[in-house]
Amino acid sequence: VGNVFTYTSYVPGAKLVQLKPPTANGKLTTLCCDQDPDFKDLDISGYDLSFDAKTIVFSGRRGSDRSYGLFLLTLADGSVTQIATDPMRDFVSPIFLPGNRVLFTANAVVEAGAAQFEDEYERATTAQLGRVNVDGTDLELGPRNLSHRVFPSLASDGRVIFAQVIPLGE
Repeated sequence: VGNVFTYTSYVPGAKLVQLKPPTANGKLTTLCCDQDPDFKDLDISGYDLSFDAKTIVFSGRRGSDRSYGLFLLTLADGSVTQIATDPMRDFVSPIFLPGNRVLFTANAVVEAGAAQFEDEYERATTAQLGRVNVDGTDLELGPRNLSHRVFPSLASDGRVIFAQVIPLGE
């Protein structure tokens, strides 16, 4: 199944760790979020390291949350802040963009009261591209039917690229 929101199967107990040195005998250090009671039932659905390697953006759902939201982990002090997103919709697969922005995939809606598109194969909610400033301002929603294009990544020339998932039997 190629719909990104098929992958939002909540499994608590996630954390972000660092392996240093990055070898088989390196030491694992927890960066987030096992000591914070607000994140004790966390599930993570994607993350990215900032260009200056000082911040990690991740998509997370806590046990008390209805959906996946966007969070910023400041590596210097371990603090976590939530980027303003709609608590009724999922925001997953975040990546940093130049200019202190974050690109993400969501199942948000562009127009109030308008239903999100359904995929033509699985009839599931389709993915939508969006971006937001790291401080939560200037939220923009883009294309509404990414269908089977998932897991955005940033190419070295600034273009956004996706994986194309082809459902079995096609």
